[in-house]
Amino acid sequence: MKREEESPLYFLKQGKSVHWFLFGVNRVSKKIYFLEIIGNDSTQTRILSLQGARYIWKTLINDGVERVELRDVPAIPSHVDQRIREWWKFVNNNFLDRLHGEDPWGSLEVEGDSPETLTKIAGDKITSLDDHGPSPTANFWEYREQDDEVSPSESRTNHPEEGGDFDNYWNQEGVFEEQSDMQHEF
Repeated sequence: MKREEESPLYFLKQGKSVHWFLFGVNRVSKKIYFLEIIGNDSTQTRILSLQGARYIWKTLINDGVERVELRDVPAIPSHVDQRIREWWKFVNNNFLDRLHGEDPWGSLEVEGDSPETLTKIAGDKITSLDDHGPSPTANFWEYREQDDEVSPSESRTNHPEEGGDFDNYWNQEGVFEEQSDMQHEF
């Protein structure tokens, strides 16, 4: 089973507000990590059993909180974005944080938005924070740490017999143009 399937992150949100609830699931150990975020503030992480998490989920839904998919949300606060990144880093580190142990959101230091920005986000007046903030979508592939980055000048791309992928060499930005210009020089 893939890591992102074993450890999904679910979001609940209170209507037009910046009040979020994050449920991080570790299906292997059957633990749920719960965090409540209001604007630039958040609660301490609570580690819940499946039954405890289901009870909180049901209570929140009954109170009018809605489940959201990030791709459907116009913009998310920086604090939520930071917590999503912390979750996937925690997952990539086999459910351990170097500083906070078993707490993915142990850090109380968060990147926050200005009160004006939070008001605009809550009122759906910001359609995207691409210019000055987080992406409005979040999934494992966008938030995971890069496995191994190889620059175009490194030998892996030039030597497919050593494990590199020659086809990807031509797909790198600028390679086709650069190689095409070299042909004309001869």
